Amino acid sequence: MKKPVWEQYNSYTEMTDGKDVTPLEMQIIYNDLVSEYKSIADQIVESIDRNDYIELSKLINQRKHVQAAIDEMKALYGDKLHMSHKTRGQLADALSKSAYFADTRGEEALRSIFTGFEKINETVRTAADKAVNGTTNALNLGNRMNYKISRSILSQTTNSLLKLANTFKK
Repeated sequence: MKKPVWEQYNSYTEMTDGKDVTPLEMQIIYNDLVSEYKSIADQIVESIDRNDYIELSKLINQRKHVQAAIDEMKALYGDKLHMSHKTRGQLADALSKSAYFADTRGEEALRSIFTGFEKINETVRTAADKAVNGTTNALNLGNRMNYKISRSILSQTTNSLLKLANTFKK
């Protein structure tokens, strides 16, 4: 079953003017097309310098298509494609507020981040020291036990050999 016409659109304005792309999106697309047009113009100059007429033909066709898209967008949106003075002022205010915030609060944020890193480093160092100390103590204990066991075995072997020698003497 097909949806009614008014449900196919996301908003009333979209249904009335037939446009489903916001002016901001159109401005971005327009700026991209203008930069593409300038890029193609530069490439055309380079292909003329290289005497590459096949590439020149392709670039001229691309430039025609981009120019047609730019002209169509100008016809549809007109003055909405260029940033208004009010929008530029609002953008400048927002950027200056962001710069002020970054300047005042940014230093504090960096200090707190580096303080956190220092605490983490100290904790890791402490844990590593404890692990190394524990391992050293365990190795020392193992060495002492090994020495005592070896000394005990040597002592028992010596006593047994002396007893065996005494038995043979009799």
